[in-house]
Amino acid sequence: MTEHDMAAAPVVGGNVLADFDAILAAAAPELAGRVQAVALDAETGRLDVVPDLPAAGTQLRWSAPKLIAAANEKVPGANVRALRVLAPAPVKAVPATAAVEPAPPSTAPAAPMRRADPPEGYREGIGAHRATWT
Repeated sequence: MTEHDMAAAPVVGGNVLADFDAILAAAAPELAGRVQAVALDAETGRLDVVPDLPAAGTQLRWSAPKLIAAANEKVPGANVRALRVLAPAPVKAVPATAAVEPAPPSTAPAAPMRRADPPEGYREGIGAHRATWT
């Protein structure tokens, strides 16, 4: 990075985003899997996070000081100073590198099902209705 005159701030921000699950587990384990870090502004030190539900967002705001301290402790040079909780959105699924469980076997019948014949009262009602048509 130094050889190419690139700033280290984006790397630190990437580390915070990459290690966010471990940071969250250390600060607020009850929110694990319910919150996702989406951006870190290296200039202002603001970490943007998205909860899956409004209740998780409220709990996240209460845990903000602990989360900021954990981020600065786990990622040296992160310099996270503020937390911005964005509007709730579905949290992305487990990364593709994680083990995926096989899909359960299908319970669909092998042959297509045959519809049962309608009851006689239904047939009489349809016949009477059709008789009124001109």
